[in-house]
Amino acid sequence: MNDSIPWQEKPPWDKYRRILSGFDPSVILAIDKTPRPNVFAVRCLSSEARTSVSNISRVKHQNIAKVYEVFVPHDALYVVTDYVPTSLSMILDCTLGPSPGQIAATFHQVVGGMKYLTSCDLACVCLQESDILVANSGHVTIGNNHPISSVYLRSLTASASFDNCYSYRHPGDVSVLSRTMVKAIQKRREGEGIWPGDYREVFEDLNEWSVTFNDFFFQTVLGVSWKGLSYHPFLTSAPGKEVLIPLVKIAQASGKFVMGGQWESTQWGV
Repeated sequence: MNDSIPWQEKPPWDKYRRILSGFDPSVILAIDKTPRPNVFAVRCLSSEARTSVSNISRVKHQNIAKVYEVFVPHDALYVVTDYVPTSLSMILDCTLGPSPGQIAATFHQVVGGMKYLTSCDLACVCLQESDILVANSGHVTIGNNHPISSVYLRSLTASASFDNCYSYRHPGDVSVLSRTMVKAIQKRREGEGIWPGDYREVFEDLNEWSVTFNDFFFQTVLGVSWKGLSYHPFLTSAPGKEVLIPLVKIAQASGKFVMGGQWESTQWGV
């Protein structure tokens, strides 16, 4: 953990220029006003998110969304983060499903980030596939779309809805991993011309995958801690993040790849 970055009591538009807006009105694509501008995502949040923003702005980990600046003009709250247009959800929607090696490369990074958060007594309030972003390089980050809270606060505010926030047996949402693995198997079946079927058929398909894949899957179903998962052979033998690059390219080529949907160009003279 590090000291939180300073909060600036002014709008961000003196330093950033809005260029695009998406279907999600809370996220704005912007560039910084420098001779060689970079692209960022500027998120507009309610004042209720102050605690979560304070938490994530103090966290420094390669697999957790990086906060560059925070602006608090009046009742608004703007957070500047990296612009990463491709999520794991989009990859699953747009491809024939990641291979076991690609799943391992993704989860190795997700588990690393969640393990670090739990060591700081923090957790993603609701870790979902849409919150797991994959950069063009294959680099994975979490904490992009949902709040980072203390474990205690999380236990008080967790939703009972399995569909929305999965299970809460441990800090974070371990079951998102097993759900992703099930979806990957189903997508592979679709690619082979086999109707996805129900979960029972997916369990039968596990026999065709490796022993370490199967064991890791059942560990996630059982709700093993993030720290425990980090030592599993399925992750410790994972290939490098570069194996994810083809999946990102396919998702982007499909035209479905931007946060909250495709971006629509706007004429913001800011």
